[in-house]
Parts: sequence; C-alpha cells; structure tokens
Amino acid sequence: MWFLVGTATPLCLIGVLITQFRTRAPGAETFPQLMLARFGKRVHLLFCFITILNNLSILTSVVNTGSGFYSVISERVTFELAWIITVIVGEICASVGSMSDILPFSATIFVYLLTMGLVITIKVFFYDETGLLGKKTYNDCSRSIEKVYNATHAVDLSNEKDGDDHLTMRSYFSLEMGLCKFLARPTVEIAKRLLGPNGLFALFSLYAFIVTTATIMQIFSVTKILTLDIYAVHLRPFRVCYEVNCCIFCGKSKDEKTRPKDKCLCCDPANCQQCQEDLKSVATENINLPLSGWS
Repeated sequence: MWFLVGTATPLCLIGVLITQFRTRAPGAETFPQLMLARFGKRVHLLFCFITILNNLSILTSVVNTGSGFYSVISERVTFELAWIITVIVGEICASVGSMSDILPFSATIFVYLLTMGLVITIKVFFYDETGLLGKKTYNDCSRSIEKVYNATHAVDLSNEKDGDDHLTMRSYFSLEMGLCKFLARPTVEIAKRLLGPNGLFALFSLYAFIVTTATIMQIFSVTKILTLDIYAVHLRPFRVCYEVNCCIFCGKSKDEKTRPKDKCLCCDPANCQQCQEDLKSVATENINLPLSGWS
C-alpha cells in the first residue's frame, strides 16, 4: 500500500507540475535553472547538489527494494548483484535512447562508468575481507559498532520522555519500515505458491521492469543536472556575463566608463568576417538539407 501511494501520487501530480513549469519557464530544462535565474549561481549550485543526492537516494532505495524482491526468488541474489544488473540494463536502455537523440551518449557513458566504478570500489576495497584495505576497514567498522551503540544509547537517554527508543522497535520510523518490508516479501511467496513458475516469472518481470524504469529516470535526471547545470553553467559556460553591456565573446564590459583593463576589445559581430562566413555556411547547409529522410 505504501509503495502504491508513493507511486500513484507523483503520477497524478506530475501533469500539473509539468504544466506549471513549462508555463512559467518555457526555456528551462531542469528545476535548478529556475533557481539560477532567480537567486544566482550559489543557490543554483546548492540546489544541484541537493537534487543529485535526492536522485541517488531514490535510486538506491529502488535497487534495495528490487534486491529484496529478487532475494525471495533466489537467496543468492545480493544487493550488489541487483545494483550492478539494474544499472547495466538501465544504461543500455539509456544508450539506446541516446541513439535517438534523447540523451547525449557521452554523458550516459560517463554516468555509467562513474556508477560502476563507485560500486566496485566500495565493494572491493572497503567490504572485502581478503584485501588489506578492505580488511582494515572491516575491522575498524567492527570495532566502531560499540561506539555506535553507545552513541545511540546516549541519544535514547535524552529522549526518554518521548517514548521512542532507537535500539528497539518502539520507534515509529522503524515500525513503519518493518511493516513495509514484511508486507512486501509475502507477495512473491504467494505468487510462487498460487501461480507456479510461470506466474512467478511474470511477477519477476514486472518488478524488474519497474526497478529498471525507475533507474533509467533517475539516470536521466542526474545526467541532465551534470551536463545542463553543473557543466554548462559552472564549468564551461557559453557566456561569462549575462548583462546587456557584456560581450558575448570575452565577457568583458562594453561600457565607456569601464577601466581599460576590463574593457572589451572585440569587434562588432556585424563587422566580424569570421562571423559572416559562419552565418553563410550555416545558411547554405540549411538550404541544401533534404526535405524528407531520403537522400
């Protein structure tokens, strides 16, 4: 029920939100671009960071839920295996979509390599007991369990009046998460008993489709933030200055009262020979384009 409400509510509101977003900002591709136009680059960078963390947290929750479903079918399915398979399938779908000019191929491959490198690095170097670094980190984490227990116990001592206890099931959040996991697992068991192998495979395909689709959407979101917001605005912007008196080539001011060091020395685009040649070449290419898809 929780997953149904959490999935159906955004689908019901997405049409209204997209309509308002496109009406108020027709040229914006992402929501942080609204923050850039209204509050500046610092707030825009903050919203980009929050958006990326939000998408990654949603992606991790989706893969974790999917691995829980898959582990009921086979106990050999782990979180790492479900994560890697889901990301690979999602990146293949995103790459196929990029061939249709839906998403830049280079950005998709960048996110794929980044995600795979992150998963492999964390698994091999931090959670593998055979390696030196992994063994040291594993031992440090084992020793830190007592520290975490003492810190949690100290927090619970200060919250005795509220009646919540993080070390037991008396916390409302722990109770909610426990009910969600308890009610989600019998679904696969019931399908296995009632529908047989074919029904179990159909339910598995449905879950795999949902997890993969959600993963692709989050990959699209993260890629857009990295390319359209962080790279195009903060790393290599097309224009350094957006004021009226700023030059579109060098970003310096054209005002006569500006210091000679900060004054623009570029020629006017109407008198620029290279600009005129570029405009002529673009116009010639547009004229020579075929009217249909047949050459």
